Amino acid sequence: FGEVYDADAKKLSPYVRKTEMNSVLDFTFQSAAAGFAGGNSAKTLSTLFSADDYYTTANTSADALPTFLGNHDMGRIGYFLNNSNQKLKRDELAHELMFLTRGQPVVYYGDEQGFAGTGGDKDSRQSLFASQVSDYQNQELITGEKLGTQDRYDSDSPLYQHIAALSKLRESNKALKGGAQVELYAQDSKGVYAFSRVDRDEKTEYLVALNNSEESADVELSTLTSDASYSALYGAEDKLSSAANAKLNVTVPALSAVVYKADKDVDSAAFTPEISAPKSGAGLSGVSPVSVDLGEQAWAETSMSWREVGTEKWHLLGVAEGHTPRVFHDVSSLPQGTLVEYRAVSTNAAGEHSAASTYASVGNDVSGFAKEKPVESDISMVTVPGRHNTEMGCVTDWDPACEAAKLTEQPGGVYSGEFEVPAGDYEYKVAINGSWDLNYG
Repeated sequence: FGEVYDADAKKLSPYVRKTEMNSVLDFTFQSAAAGFAGGNSAKTLSTLFSADDYYTTANTSADALPTFLGNHDMGRIGYFLNNSNQKLKRDELAHELMFLTRGQPVVYYGDEQGFAGTGGDKDSRQSLFASQVSDYQNQELITGEKLGTQDRYDSDSPLYQHIAALSKLRESNKALKGGAQVELYAQDSKGVYAFSRVDRDEKTEYLVALNNSEESADVELSTLTSDASYSALYGAEDKLSSAANAKLNVTVPALSAVVYKADKDVDSAAFTPEISAPKSGAGLSGVSPVSVDLGEQAWAETSMSWREVGTEKWHLLGVAEGHTPRVFHDVSSLPQGTLVEYRAVSTNAAGEHSAASTYASVGNDVSGFAKEKPVESDISMVTVPGRHNTEMGCVTDWDPACEAAKLTEQPGGVYSGEFEVPAGDYEYKVAINGSWDLNYG
């Protein structure tokens, strides 16, 4: 992975999309996580994770991003929380967020000992062995005592024990380690942020909720699993149950996180996907979003691909999870006017597939063309006259009235046909009612 010191996913992601690097340090996460732990609105996390799709390609995803809370240049998470009350609890909350969300958590050495420091650069490079630097010796740990002159390899320190428990939890549960992350709730102020983690093989929902307020919170969630019992794995001891409509109430203690695991597979919804972007015929430029609305909230994997109209090969854009999956297509290398077709195939928990398609044009909005075509109410014949007509059995090429070149009307007013001709290149048009009076192509 590489280091690009910026907290904007739009500026970080090109180093993944356009280079041979697998990933970049997730400075966007660092900024949002420190803010959330300090008491910012839970919506900041919603904004953070909504940009994950910028990293999705055929070979990469946001799950590969190294997440971190501070480093040698900017300073430690303890330093960022220095002006907060209950600093230790907030430090623990920040690490809970890092270990329970997508990405690959990186603990900055010394954070597990409660190092806080007084700023960035050299002020965040304390040694674990007994320091001889007076500035370091006099620094306060996140727990309040001085760093002092002793070694700091304490496996009994509060943060060491806390991080060790989180690491064990993540390692023991596949969904927490690399499963899909589906947002369920984001409070429009400081408070609760909740989401589900689902591994594509296990298909079991792990319910995670974090609370950055100083008061316990009760929230109602729309889960991914109806009529399920949820056992507590972390931060709680009670059991929860979801209703037939998958609704569930959860209590999240102040400055804490809870994790629950469902006792059955996630629901298998029957999706009716619709590609919401780009709109049919839209003009494309730069890095353009390709997004799908599955119609209801449920776990799903949606594979999105594109091809140039008139070609056979599809090119994978990436696979996204959730009920509103999105990827991005960089069309900057395609010639102006290239007509592009998109295809989205969604797979639910039962392995059932549903699909949707659309088209767009690089640089040109062609959405109005179809509206300008005359609507025919008395079509008696649709043919494909062209240089291939004699190969199809017509007397001459370019014969708009040839029965051998006739298309058949299908449901919905679509005309189609299958023909066998020798391999080669052929020009053709579409003609209406056996003459050239009305033709397309």
